[in-house]
Amino acid sequence: MAADPAAGSGAGVPGQRLPAETFPGRPIEPSPLEPAPPQPTPPTLTGPTLTDRGPLPEDPAAGPARVIRPSVVHVPASLLPLIVAERQRSGRSNGQILIDAIEAGHEHLVKLHNESNSIGGRLFTARTAKPRLPVAQPLSPLNIRLYEQDYEVLDRLVDELGAGSRSRLATLALARYLDGSA
Repeated sequence: MAADPAAGSGAGVPGQRLPAETFPGRPIEPSPLEPAPPQPTPPTLTGPTLTDRGPLPEDPAAGPARVIRPSVVHVPASLLPLIVAERQRSGRSNGQILIDAIEAGHEHLVKLHNESNSIGGRLFTARTAKPRLPVAQPLSPLNIRLYEQDYEVLDRLVDELGAGSRSRLATLALARYLDGSA
C-alpha cells in the first residue's frame, strides 16, 4: 500500500493547504482565502463604439432624445408581399414605408373620415363610423420600428381620423399607397 503524502502533515485540518509538491502533475488552483492577483485594466476606448448611441439626453445641444421603439400593426395578409417588394425596391424599413404611405395619403384619409356616416345621436352618443377597409381578409402582423414621437403622431391621427386603431390606419394608408385599393 502506498504511503499517503498528506499523512501526518496536518492534512485533516480544515482550511489548511498542502504544498504543491505533494501532488505533482496536478494544476494548482488559487485558494479562495488568498487575494486574487491584480487584473490588467482594459484600455480606454476613444471615439465611437458599437454601443455609442450619441450624446446623452441631458446635453442641451443634443435636442430631444430619439428613442426607437418596436411595435406591431396588423394588416391584411395580401399587403405583406407588396410591402416586401417595396422594401426591397426602396431599401426602406416597414416603419419608413408606413410613414410615407400615411403622409402621401393624408388628404385621402381625411376625405374618408369626412365622408363617413354618423352612428347614434338619439339614444346613444353620436360617433363617426370607422372608414371601411378596402379588403376583408385574415390579418397578419407587420413589425415596425419608429421614434416614440412618431407613435404619438400615429395615435393623434387615429383619433382625428376616427380610424379606431393604428392597424386600421396602417391598412387604409398602405392599401392606397401600395396597390391603390383604398
